[in-house]
Amino acid sequence: HQWQPALSFPLSEFNAGTNNQFELRIGPLIPITTGTHPPYTCIYSVTFRIYYDAKAKPHPTGKVIAPAAGLALGEAVELAASSSSPNGAVTHIDFLGHYEDLNYEGDGAYLRWHGGLKQGALSNHIGSTDAPTHKAVWDTSWVPDQPEPIQIAARITDATGLIYFTEPVGGLKLERPRFSVELCKPYDVPQAFTSCQYGIWIHRGPRSEKFKVSGDPARIVDARFGLSCWNAPSSSGLSVNEVPLEEKRTNGAGSHFFFSLPLRPLNALKQGENILSTIPGPGRQSDIHWPGVMVLVKYRKE
Repeated sequence: HQWQPALSFPLSEFNAGTNNQFELRIGPLIPITTGTHPPYTCIYSVTFRIYYDAKAKPHPTGKVIAPAAGLALGEAVELAASSSSPNGAVTHIDFLGHYEDLNYEGDGAYLRWHGGLKQGALSNHIGSTDAPTHKAVWDTSWVPDQPEPIQIAARITDATGLIYFTEPVGGLKLERPRFSVELCKPYDVPQAFTSCQYGIWIHRGPRSEKFKVSGDPARIVDARFGLSCWNAPSSSGLSVNEVPLEEKRTNGAGSHFFFSLPLRPLNALKQGENILSTIPGPGRQSDIHWPGVMVLVKYRKE
């Protein structure tokens, strides 16, 4: 797994000012057949979020002014917000959407407010702006067709670092006359999507998952696949229905990376159930994180 758990701490554990320290304690050694091995818990950063009583502390305010509630969204969506702050200038605005997309967050929830923290900075959200106009553009060219209306909200940050999350604008729907996008969610994902754990081999052959393509393959114009993995340089590639994929550019220096890459050749896809597998090679395969490899398929509309 590679995810971002949110934990609560009592306020009594915090000191005013800079006299605070975070300490990570690693668990005991894990007994395995070859001896002992340290626990695999890799933490890349920790971010603390402090909540204040909005009535007791001056803070930025504002609202989403574009798009308007109930609007049909095209391929390029203008995002805009109004804002002000009693603490000085508003320095940054992030836009977040509640919609179905690739599960960048690693918890298996596709329909959600998308956006995670990467070393304290927001990532995988729909847009940001530092411009005085408070405007950004959301490219929906790979956003899946939606099962429910979309919501959009803004995170407004002022010069003191305080953040205000606006009320969402809802009832939004996608209306793209040229194409549609299907999100193919993986299932029958192996419990260990890797070849090695704790320094010992657990599987030397391919590891496979399944996904379903609902549309007509004759109308497919493009496709992508997204995955989070560790130990990416050891990957020998992936196949779909025993057809090797051309894209092997998962060079990630051994740590956590999320990749969204072109799926080629397109004729590897078929209507109905598809099987995606790792290709065995020398050394250790990549460790593919939950929820597995996700596929986006783009169709032309008749």
